[in-house]
Amino acid sequence: VLLDDGLQHTKVLAAHNIMVVDATTGFGNGKLLPAGPLREPIKAAAKRVSTVVLIGDGEPDLSAFTVPV
Repeated sequence: VLLDDGLQHTKVLAAHNIMVVDATTGFGNGKLLPAGPLREPIKAAAKRVSTVVLIGDGEPDLSAFTVPV
């Protein structure tokens, strides 16, 4: 089963979490709703994803995204 916005449902057991990023806009202004497009801090979401997919053309600034080690 593939869920849209599944990161928001923390009780759902997931084998893999995928973060999709628009390659043109990246993470926008990096701010949370309502000041920006993000529902949670990037680093918090990054801790729960196993894959990041870039969609579209562009080279977004991903410096705010750090892969947990």
